[in-house]
Parts: sequence; C-alpha cells; structure tokens
Amino acid sequence: MNQSNDESSIEEIQHLPLRGFYFILIAILAVISLVNLSVQTDDVRSNLWKLTAEIKVGSITLILLFLAWLLFLIPWIVLLWPKLLGLIAELRKRGVEKIKIGDFELGLTPDIKKAAEKKDAYQNKVKEDINRSEPSRELNSDFEKSYHQIADALLSSERLDSAKAMSLINQLSSSYDRVRQTMASSGERTRLMSRIASIMWALMPSAEEVFRSEVRERLISPSGGERLSAYKFLEWQPDIAYIDTLLSRAVGVLEEPFGQYGALLALRRVVLNQKPPMSESQHQSVLRTLKWAASIEYMSRDRRTLMETIKLSLE
Repeated sequence: MNQSNDESSIEEIQHLPLRGFYFILIAILAVISLVNLSVQTDDVRSNLWKLTAEIKVGSITLILLFLAWLLFLIPWIVLLWPKLLGLIAELRKRGVEKIKIGDFELGLTPDIKKAAEKKDAYQNKVKEDINRSEPSRELNSDFEKSYHQIADALLSSERLDSAKAMSLINQLSSSYDRVRQTMASSGERTRLMSRIASIMWALMPSAEEVFRSEVRERLISPSGGERLSAYKFLEWQPDIAYIDTLLSRAVGVLEEPFGQYGALLALRRVVLNQKPPMSESQHQSVLRTLKWAASIEYMSRDRRTLMETIKLSLE
C-alpha cells in the first residue's frame, strides 16, 4: 500500500505541466553559460568585424546541470526517504545492548553499559576496602580518585534522550522495589540491587535536567527505588541543599541497609564537594550525627567505616 502511494507521488511529480518548460529553460541557460561570445574588429581593416565563440564549462553550467536533474532526483528522494529513516533506526537499535535486570529488559548504549559496569566495580571495591581497612583520610582520598576516574569516562560517553533516560530510571526504581519484595536476603539479591544502582548512576547525565526538579520528592518517597535514584543523582551531582534529608536517610532506621549504604555514598560526595560551604552550626550537626550513628551496635562494619571516613573529612 505504501509503495503504491510512493509510486503515484513520483508519477504526479514527473507529469507536472511545467516539466517541459522547466527543462527547456534550463537547457537554454546551460547552453548560454557554455558559450562565451565576443566581437572584435580587424586590426588592419577596421571596417570588418569578427565574431568569436569559446565553449567553457564553469560553475554556473554545473549548477544548471544539477538543476536539470533535480526534477528526477526529487521523486526518488521521496520514495527512498522512509527507507533511509528505517535504516537509521535499525542502526541505532543495533547500537543498543539489551540487559536483563530482574524481571525486565532494558536497552543501553555500549558507553552507558560500560560506565555502569565500572560503577558497579567501584562500589564493590569501596565495600571491600572499608571492610578490611580502618577509617582514614587516605582511604577517602582513594575513593574520590577512583570515583573521578569512572565519572570522567561517563562524561565523555554518548547520552540518551532525557525522556528515555527518565523512563529507564523509573523502570529500574520499580524493579528494585520488586527485587526487595520477592527475593530473600542473599548475596545474589545484593548483587542485583547493586547493579540497578550502578545503571541508575550511569543514566544520570542523560536525565540530569529533568531529574533535578524531582530530587526532593524522591528523597522522601515511600518507594525504596525512587529514594535510591535520588541518592545516585546526589552522588553524581552533590548538592548541599539536600544534606539534612540525605543525612536522615544515611543514618538511623529510616532507611533499609542497602538504601542507607547508597545514601552514605552520596553523603560522602556532598560533604567533599560543598557548594556553598556548610555553615558552622550545620557542620557541627552533621559531625555529631555521624559520631552517634557510627557508635550504634547494630550498624554493619561497612556502613560504620564509611561513616567514620566521612566524619574524618569534616574534622
């Protein structure tokens, strides 16, 4: 059906009433542009005139020849344009890799997929380091150096459309909630949640403009997945304006352990990248809260060490 419509469109263009006049006019102009006429007098017999003609192909002639073919080219462009758009769309699809996360698949560009894998490795390394090391400023410096390496790589990667990135983040938030509800606590569940968090982080440069207006709402959302997405955004773009809400999620019992760990990773970056700097009263409040939280007996070693490391950067 579409092909017959395209062919009829070509027929209509090719049988335009002005088609013959158009070609005749272009042909005349092309011939005129080719011939360079000049009239000269004879040097000896001044009463005699001599007409000379020179044929020369110039830029004007080439443009006119192109215009002559344009009426043939337009119908073919009309016919091939949908096919060309389909080919571009297919090439884009081939550049997207499907990744299975829990109960759904999502498509990521190779750059974003690679950045998510690096972020996942970074998170695992941080956890390993804080489980085998004592809190120190050097440890915090190592974390920040490793973070900047993966963040710089992500900055230079290809980005998705912001609406598409937000849609994927929302899907990941819902998947995170389902994983927590349907899977028993285990290493496999933690690995899956960590992967979701890493992909969220890798999508933040693409979603940044839209996501920024939703940070506060997501930080206090009843959905653990939405809160996690806010932590990943603040890890990507630290903002001191959210430090109080972030701190309330990073300590105590308002957040479940994995979410609390994600909030602490974001808090570490907010504390190190204060813009504008915290006031003295706010500085002391954060310091006291971290000291109190790190002393709670039920606190796991990884979260306690991370709190102590953040605290050291404030002292």
